[in-house]
Amino acid sequence: MSASGQLGKRTRTRIKYTGEPFQYAKQSLQQRRNLPLLPDSNGDQAFLEARVLAELGRGSEWSAHPLGIAGVMIAPSSLVVLLDGYFVTSSARLYPISEYTAACLLPWYEDGVEVHGIGRLRVKGIKGCDLRLGLAGNDASVVLRSKDEASWVATIRHRRADLESDGHVPLWDKKGVSKHEKVDEGTYPLVDQGWRDLAWLGSFLLRRIALLHTTSNAYSTRSWNNGIDWIFEIDFYPSVHPNHDEFIKALKDDT
Repeated sequence: MSASGQLGKRTRTRIKYTGEPFQYAKQSLQQRRNLPLLPDSNGDQAFLEARVLAELGRGSEWSAHPLGIAGVMIAPSSLVVLLDGYFVTSSARLYPISEYTAACLLPWYEDGVEVHGIGRLRVKGIKGCDLRLGLAGNDASVVLRSKDEASWVATIRHRRADLESDGHVPLWDKKGVSKHEKVDEGTYPLVDQGWRDLAWLGSFLLRRIALLHTTSNAYSTRSWNNGIDWIFEIDFYPSVHPNHDEFIKALKDDT
């Protein structure tokens, strides 16, 4: 097979896992020939990716793609998560995924209780449809890319107003690690360690998230971990073959 034919085959294989646009995947493979087809992350970057996957996967609403994620774009020092536009609730209400992600991910403190969302998560910047998130104290980065109709500025402003009106403390714009987050981490050290122990797996799954719609017939998917295992609950119609074997085979591939 010619070099161009090999590149095309590798590009299509990568897209099956990531859901990336063809040209982006092709250019990534051309520019970083010495890297694996699907580069994995580690350390704080893997931890952030795993937490994003887990928090987005807690809901059970329907969306165009399982977990509301159409795919990811793997960059050298970051990850771009391509979000659907809406969830559809059980009452048939359209719920913007930008609002859902802000409510699930951005950290806030409930007085006398605990920190909700992802501790140490910070909003690093907003540019058009992109919300760049990071962790206080390191260079980990995940970009959430919304549909055109979503405005992160308005979404986060409304989220802040709702929290403050209830007497809560938004933490996503604090410099460094807040006192509330330090107390929370000290109170639940085993929980934080459990997340870090499974970070490699959560990151691995997020970077292959498109498999849930390229090799699976799932119409609703939830994800979480219990400190020991990472769990996916996949719903599909009984009359439709779930392609479970193909999904597991792709996950276990050394790609």
